[in-house]
Amino acid sequence: MSATPQLSYARSRDGVTLAFAVTGQGPPLVLVPWVPFSNLQMEYGNPVMRLVYDQLATRVTLVQYDGRGTGHSQRDVVDLSLNAVLADLEAVVDQAGLKQFSLLGQYSSCAHALAYAARHPERVRRMVLFGGSARTWDVMSANQTQALLSLIEKDWSVFADTAAHQWMGWAAGEAGRATAEAFRQAVTPQVARETLQAASATDVTAELARVQAPTLVVHRRDAPQVPIEVSRSLANSLPHGRLVILDGERPHLFLEDSDRVVR
Repeated sequence: MSATPQLSYARSRDGVTLAFAVTGQGPPLVLVPWVPFSNLQMEYGNPVMRLVYDQLATRVTLVQYDGRGTGHSQRDVVDLSLNAVLADLEAVVDQAGLKQFSLLGQYSSCAHALAYAARHPERVRRMVLFGGSARTWDVMSANQTQALLSLIEKDWSVFADTAAHQWMGWAAGEAGRATAEAFRQAVTPQVARETLQAASATDVTAELARVQAPTLVVHRRDAPQVPIEVSRSLANSLPHGRLVILDGERPHLFLEDSDRVVR
């Protein structure tokens, strides 16, 4: 396994400092962080996730960064808007010296990837999207959002455990526990609450027609979190979208048949 990657730093338009890492060789692939959790160094301490990233790095130049307010990026932030998040992505790719690149969006970061691709078609070559939508409420209702916000208020540790095991699967064992600890260390309860509130209002459907990048919308056949109709609708709404259905039930892009997914 590779060593934990060295962190570099970029500065966003409003002065917020962003931690990022570049590994591997090949066409550049930027992993857009999904809120409210990103914690690069602790993720690389998780053997399951490290293996995934090592596999990706054999095929691409992998660019990962901690979102504002999380991980090793600046924690004391005020602006968590869509425009601020897109400015962060721009700052990282500019600091990394990338002119063109592909984007990988998961969950809430699907909308961020879509908006960036719509606004910067000359820079985004391709996209892969998993577990998300152009509208957050397509995959997370107002009641679900409120339940998560209430759990953050009542018991931050239980919230992190629940979120980690929903992502990794309840049979994840030690990997699930390591992920929960990474989540707890990634962000404060206050920032987690504020980022979830901001994400719950995100809607970039008006920008989909301007997305020119060929886009794979990936769906796990038996994963309960995202209805297949949502993934199919997103793929059909994109000028160059295609739906890819993978077998499996775990709500994670790489934890089942990772070799095939990486290819």
